[in-house]
Amino acid sequence: MDVNNIIASMQLIGTSVRHLKLDNILVSANRKDNLDKKLDVTYDINELYTSEDKNVGSLILHINLSIEEDKKECVALKLDIEGGFIFKFNEDVDEEDRKQQMEIMLSRNGCATLYSIARAFIISLTGQMCDEGTIILPMINVYKLNENKEQNNE
Repeated sequence: MDVNNIIASMQLIGTSVRHLKLDNILVSANRKDNLDKKLDVTYDINELYTSEDKNVGSLILHINLSIEEDKKECVALKLDIEGGFIFKFNEDVDEEDRKQQMEIMLSRNGCATLYSIARAFIISLTGQMCDEGTIILPMINVYKLNENKEQNNE
């Protein structure tokens, strides 16, 4: 199938690691039986800009990972990754509706996109910091992430 027929109206234009902090004393990530992983993921819609010819938005995904071995923290990772996205809309969509649709797409598709990039980044990073294995973040349900954010904002 021709990709032009199925291309999404939201496209990633770039990413940036805004903040990275890593403390590590873990030698092997392969010993999974005695490792306790705690993961926290949140996001903030950073910016929305709309005009007649351009619609762009950015999102920052915050990832905090803590790994304990025998109740002692051996890995603390904090990652903030930002993504810039461009949107295409039909000409009849007004500015208010564009912004609302951009927020929805950023909170769903944007989070899913950045989380996948962050997972790959963390796999690469931990593959170099540990003698054995890598740390692979679990896949997440972005709809539940959005529901939790909405509940916390109420």
